[in-house]
Amino acid sequence: MGEKILVIDDEEPVRLAVTDILGDCGLSVISAEDGEAGVALYQARQAEIQLVLLDLSMPGQSGEETLQQLLAIDPHARVILSSG
Repeated sequence: MGEKILVIDDEEPVRLAVTDILGDCGLSVISAEDGEAGVALYQARQAEIQLVLLDLSMPGQSGEETLQQLLAIDPHARVILSSG
């Protein structure tokens, strides 16, 4: 299972719930607790990440800033933006 979904969300219960739900669907998930960690994970593992689920409302580096950095790494990155 080389393809992964990257979940970037500052709320741990949300990250855990999404990881569990996607895992139950047979998908492989990695997660990051903030935008900076998410960008670092994406940069390091870009080849295996097929989709990013990104929270728009995060303290520190916002979801919009994170999105811009992800697109700077890969202009064709697949990203779903979400907000609670």
